Amino acid sequence: MNRIAALLAKEFVDLRQNPGVFVPALLVGLSTATVPFMVAILIPALTGERLSDSSDFQIALEVWGPSPPCVTSRPKAPCRRGSSSSS
Repeated sequence: MNRIAALLAKEFVDLRQNPGVFVPALLVGLSTATVPFMVAILIPALTGERLSDSSDFQIALEVWGPSPPCVTSRPKAPCRRGSSSSS
């Protein structure tokens, strides 16, 4: 336990001496939190079209919707979406 405490103390000293290490992590965290809110809230508000009224949901459902069960000749073979069962 003393080794872990010593390593943590060393890391905190390094972070105190170089606080710029946090900048990339903060930028990534901020961007990953901001982009979904922009897509879900800001852009529909600016365009005047509600996200639930978009026809893109129907298109996505047709393309990526539930697929029929995969039939293979081998037991426990992995079933991949889009694979043909005519082998």
